[in-house]
Amino acid sequence: MTEEQSAKASRSERPLFVFIHDADATIGTEDDKAFQDERVAVGARFFDCVRISKADAAEDRLLKPYVGKAPVLLFLRPSYEVAASHPARFNASKIFDAMCATMKKDYRNSGDTVLKQQRDIEKDRAALERDREKLAKLEEESRGSAKAEKLRGEISATESAILTREETLYRLEPKDEGKTS
Repeated sequence: MTEEQSAKASRSERPLFVFIHDADATIGTEDDKAFQDERVAVGARFFDCVRISKADAAEDRLLKPYVGKAPVLLFLRPSYEVAASHPARFNASKIFDAMCATMKKDYRNSGDTVLKQQRDIEKDRAALERDREKLAKLEEESRGSAKAEKLRGEISATESAILTREETLYRLEPKDEGKTS
């Protein structure tokens, strides 16, 4: 593959979220909480996430300069340019902000907007679950009632709508997509 082909291929790839860790040390509970945060989980769906030991990172020409700062988080653009780095003591806000800033450089997607839409989807899922409970009660009381059939149809339509929204929600949209040269 030529350098030009490699550059074109990298534009279609997702950004990288790299965690360089010290294999001999344990991750602190603060760091664990940051990775479990809703914002980080939503943002991570736009990244290829990699966890790599200091020893392995030392062998990589892009990661080698950051080994001494481990544990460290790196956010790399699809062009493999480091967009942000955060050594030790991670918190969810900093991680999410770095994800958003990294995405903003190459993509139209907004992490904050996606997070809000994901929360709306979760509310819709909760409402859907309440409707399923109503349907179960209706079916217990009167099998095959028109009311139960109507609710079943509404549930099916809502499920489809939620799936469609989620499919499009996590699709990366490059900024330069659709431009002609």
